[in-house]
Amino acid sequence: MNINVTFAVGGFVGAIIGFGGTMLSTFITRKSEERRQIRELGLRVALAKFEQINALAKGLAAMKGEPFQEMPPFEQFLSYGIRIVEAVCIGNRSAEDIGRIISESARFSNAVTEATKAQNEHQK
Repeated sequence: MNINVTFAVGGFVGAIIGFGGTMLSTFITRKSEERRQIRELGLRVALAKFEQINALAKGLAAMKGEPFQEMPPFEQFLSYGIRIVEAVCIGNRSAEDIGRIISESARFSNAVTEATKAQNEHQK
């Protein structure tokens, strides 16, 4: 085999490997960035919902002249917010699928609340 052909084939194989590595790296970086943005949006949703419910609960307590009741832990809002954003943002889902995910997320959030309360009571 001619030495020039060997170098050409080697160069071509090297270019293909380099291209494949670059594409894989780009894909991984893009997916990582997408997940980070989803988590960030979920955090914003959770914080907004937490603040809204907190303000409503305080307003209701003030109207009734009662002390402010304990709020569910922020972790409940956080897990719910991230799951909801993931349900809406990831993949082509039907309204029924999203409704099912929201229902499952509510059950999961309630389980987080109960576990957090139990952990807090155990620490007291």
